[in-house]
Amino acid sequence: MVNQWFLGLDEFQTMRNQIIKKVKQDWQKNFENQLDIAERKEISKVARYFRSEYYKGIDDYLSTKKISTYEGLFKELDVTNIYNDIYVNIGIRFTKWYQRNFDKLIDKQTTDETIWAQKYSYIASKIAAERVVSVSGNRRKELRSVLQRLVKNPEFNALNERQAQRILRQKFNNLSKTNAQRIIRTESTLAANYATQQTAIDTFGLNNLQKEWFAALDSRTRPDHAAANGQIVDQKDYFRVGGEELMMPGDSNASAANVINCRCSSASFPKEEPETVQSNLLEGLAYTYIAGEVAQEVLE
Repeated sequence: MVNQWFLGLDEFQTMRNQIIKKVKQDWQKNFENQLDIAERKEISKVARYFRSEYYKGIDDYLSTKKISTYEGLFKELDVTNIYNDIYVNIGIRFTKWYQRNFDKLIDKQTTDETIWAQKYSYIASKIAAERVVSVSGNRRKELRSVLQRLVKNPEFNALNERQAQRILRQKFNNLSKTNAQRIIRTESTLAANYATQQTAIDTFGLNNLQKEWFAALDSRTRPDHAAANGQIVDQKDYFRVGGEELMMPGDSNASAANVINCRCSSASFPKEEPETVQSNLLEGLAYTYIAGEVAQEVLE
């Protein structure tokens, strides 16, 4: 943090406003760049897991010539761990990114990844509780459905085991990647926006922040999201988007039409005159807030 004793309050506020202006200019572009990097890593890992489970089902079918219920595949605990990894890995990446954007305004501290992992595991557990049963069940249903269609195909039945295995693996390789992309791209926006908001709150304090909605503004952007671009509210308030109230882009309480494949971001910035700015500046302290309380405010 820049020493306010030497700068003076007015000079520090000028510097702060310049930093905020600069960050805002490229916020959405940089947000999407970070999201692309994070998504590629997570898609690869999730696709690999899906592929391994599909292959087990394929091998079972080829050895028995029977289509099972495959209850032992795509276990809910495995999928829960996947959701935890998504939110923790993306969350920590965006915590570090947010801190780099405002490094001149906050204390120079090493990010304790253990603490942040605990925070992001909290929201991961909430989301996983709502979705893992469906994700696990749909993957097993998909495996059975594909096999049932193929066994009715005379050309497939004429193949030897090696040929059949090659066809099945190719089919499920594609499905693994498609399913992984769908899950990651649905969850990543919420994970990233939750992380930047949580980091801002822990850094500057809930009552000292405003947040702004940034849309991608290209041919794929929903009209309602484009209309929300530039909307600014207090950190604890909701955005109004398409007739709904959203705490952030990707809000799990919003309708699917407002969330699926959303690439919008919300940027949290210190207010021009934070309520406690003078005492904090004079003491050279960063603002803090209890993460668990914020998480409950955001989610419930």
